[in-house]
Amino acid sequence: MEPVDADDTSFLAVGLALHQDGIWTENQHFPRQDLMKVFHTSDLIQLI
Repeated sequence: MEPVDADDTSFLAVGLALHQDGIWTENQHFPRQDLMKVFHTSDLIQLI
């Protein structure tokens, strides 16, 4: 995440360390990485 936004690195690291399926965010930087699936609010609304 450093070339995109270094402040987001810790969120991604925690998700990976906890073996999460993905991360819920509206942050536009997260889709630019390929380590973790990104869920947007609209995605989660479709699931419920």
